[in-house]
Amino acid sequence: MLRWSARLARLQQLLFPVYRFDRESKWQPETTTVKKQRQQPESALRCAFCNYIITSKNRAISVDGKHVHICTNPMGVTFEIALYQQADCVEHGIATTEHTWFSDCAWQLALCSNCKSHLGWRFTCADSDSFYGLIRAHLVEL
Repeated sequence: MLRWSARLARLQQLLFPVYRFDRESKWQPETTTVKKQRQQPESALRCAFCNYIITSKNRAISVDGKHVHICTNPMGVTFEIALYQQADCVEHGIATTEHTWFSDCAWQLALCSNCKSHLGWRFTCADSDSFYGLIRAHLVEL
């Protein structure tokens, strides 16, 4: 029997299929459940829902002197996020500065490129720098 997270990942794949561009200039749905990935880095951090490589420890950055931040949204939900300069995520929604955790930075949802699970947020700052704040509980290291 499938675990709850595996069922949720499968449901997300059905609702939000991954598309690729074929040689005949047409968008086609991926036929495999996991996209092919580059060579696995030693310090890979993976999506906890589908095991897809998202980023690596060597992409970690600090903002306001910290790599890990504890943040609470307006609904009272608290997240422990870690910051990375790059991540294999898909951004969702329009960037907004409303209720941002980092001054002068707009945020968008960051979803796993493979299963579309919510992994955190992408922050784009006024000086055009961007980074990802990923929920630590949604990443695993293997």
